[in-house]
Amino acid sequence: MASKRIRYGGYSAAFVLVVLCIIAVLNFISSRHFLRADLTETKDFTVSDSTKQILGSLDDVVDVKVYFSKKLPPHLIGLRRQVKDILDEYKAYSHGRLKVRFIDPEGDPKEEERARFLGIPQVQLQVIEKDQAQVMNAYLGIAVLYGDKKEVIPVVRGTGNLEYDLTSAILKVSSDEEKTVAFLSGHNERDPYDEEANGCSVLRQELEKQYRVRKVDTSKGDKIPDDVDTLIVAGPEKLSERDKYEIDQFIMRGGRAIFLIDPIKMEYGLYAQPLETKMDDMLEHYGVKLGGNLTLDRFNENASFRSGFVTYSLPYPFWVKVIRSGLNKEHVVTSELEDIVLPWTSSLEPKAVSYTHLRAHETRHDLVC
Repeated sequence: MASKRIRYGGYSAAFVLVVLCIIAVLNFISSRHFLRADLTETKDFTVSDSTKQILGSLDDVVDVKVYFSKKLPPHLIGLRRQVKDILDEYKAYSHGRLKVRFIDPEGDPKEEERARFLGIPQVQLQVIEKDQAQVMNAYLGIAVLYGDKKEVIPVVRGTGNLEYDLTSAILKVSSDEEKTVAFLSGHNERDPYDEEANGCSVLRQELEKQYRVRKVDTSKGDKIPDDVDTLIVAGPEKLSERDKYEIDQFIMRGGRAIFLIDPIKMEYGLYAQPLETKMDDMLEHYGVKLGGNLTLDRFNENASFRSGFVTYSLPYPFWVKVIRSGLNKEHVVTSELEDIVLPWTSSLEPKAVSYTHLRAHETRHDLVC
């Protein structure tokens, strides 16, 4: 009888030991591999693959200080929780290199001074209480710190663009060198510094959040500087053979080029005129033929027109609207877009590119016309 008890006791001890070993192995594996599930219908807290890659490649600790007031109006109470959930996702993919701290500066003079020093303001919010409008002060900012570098999101009003803003800030502070984006100039292109003439200034302002931005002029035969990583060719007129040569040399040495080309120019009164850019042969050499036409579509945006003193709005087929189902859900540029409007756009025709040409470039170019 005693021998049976000893035998059973030995079995129990062995069983407990096996269970403990399994738990230890599972803990070891889970510390290196984890699975997270976003159960929201619209995947509000699922970060993109590019964000995961950036977080996973961090080589040192990045501090994220979230200056959020605990007392917020009813319509913003859920915002704090949403921001925390997103940052929890960031922490999980950073493998411990992202440190997040929530701070309420209200009533703490030192923390309020730190927030002001970082560039996070105290904002005024309107609150309706007992049928009366009142104003309350609150903090809704985020500071991203890495060594002696910082990036700030002064006010978080929602989570719609929060991943883009956060990832851009983390990438900018953790990168060893700042990339340079240049706009081609000297050929009547759209000026990224002219805030009234066109929307290119908005693009420039967004790019400046993460890159150095400048203009380069090849109209006098100058080489595109070696420190330029990406070249934007936005609406040029009549590039010379020398200009095209310098652009091609830039691409051949590993540069990226984005072409924003208008083959048709809309004159006053909605008269369409062909725009001679002299780039047809160059673009075909890169694998695309730009049609000298205007595209119209039954999916379109409304446009406003004026007749005398009357302004009216109606569907305008020449303002093509690409809805979500027509956008590439796998590409980082279009995966989060709901739709995109292309006013007075032209057709593109893919062309075969010779294998020899691709080997000579030993790189790829991004082509957006």
